Amino acid sequence: MVSFSYVLNLPLTASTTTSKVEGNGAFKIDASIVDGEKKYYEALAAAVGDARRSMGAELTAWKDRVGNAEDDKESKWKSKSKQDAEGDDLVEGEEDEG
Repeated sequence: MVSFSYVLNLPLTASTTTSKVEGNGAFKIDASIVDGEKKYYEALAAAVGDARRSMGAELTAWKDRVGNAEDDKESKWKSKSKQDAEGDDLVEGEEDEG
């Protein structure tokens, strides 16, 4: 069995009815190792591909619903990281008091 699960914490500005979304999927491997390694790994690869496509479709649907709401979150994070890097003027051996 190939399975996946995810938890999305959506931004409050998203056009969704909830801020937290959970999902999962499970895909059967249509062969057993006793059927031979080649057949088993081909079936495993097919199950992984099915899981990847399913999860991709689900996440893309949520990304489309959220739209640009995540852009603000990311730009704020990048801005804070840049400020932290520029404001790092401690002398070696000193400790940050704040």
